[in-house]
Amino acid sequence: MDPLKNIINTLEELILAIETGGNYNEKQIAFSTAIERAWESYSKGEIDTKVKALPRVMYIYATKELPEEISNGNLKKVLVDLKQFKTTMNYVVEPSYT
Repeated sequence: MDPLKNIINTLEELILAIETGGNYNEKQIAFSTAIERAWESYSKGEIDTKVKALPRVMYIYATKELPEEISNGNLKKVLVDLKQFKTTMNYVVEPSYT
């Protein structure tokens, strides 16, 4: 699967799991894994962004900060952050197949 589509799919599944009280811990792991795979593609030049520093910030959020926020149980803040993350993906990240 395309790394960016995988991020969006796992992100939407995570948001839904939090909103419905589903297994959001499992979905968070899948989302973080999708981000790690996309980071590998970005590092190879396969993904481009309009803001060069943003992929690192997104990577740190998804792999470090998000798991901590979820384990702390601050799900309301997590939902806001995830929805902002999705908006950022739509406006800033672009696939680049070179």
